Amino acid sequence: MSTQPSIISQYLPQDPKRSSRNSQKVIDLVSARYFLERGAMQGHSNEWQTCKPRQICMYILRETTNLSFTQIGKILGMNHTTVIHGVRKVAALRLLEPQLDEIITEIINKI
Repeated sequence: MSTQPSIISQYLPQDPKRSSRNSQKVIDLVSARYFLERGAMQGHSNEWQTCKPRQICMYILRETTNLSFTQIGKILGMNHTTVIHGVRKVAALRLLEPQLDEIITEIINKI
């Protein structure tokens, strides 16, 4: 039996608890930055004041954790396709809006 890690283990999260802790911290940081209650991040409101921070949260979770789109969706109460859309949208907006880029960088640095 080989003592080398399997190829699949390279793609699995190294510390699942770390991803979970980070996800809760990201939700808290984004909620605080946009003056929202934590529950608003996990709701289904279509108001831009809530949608944009939720999409930012999706983007940061995707960039800073080993979580899949499906896992992020479960955390936020969304479908994985909604998460994919949110991540892509924020990635595009980040290139167009320097202020948004600064906000995201600030939040990531606090994690």
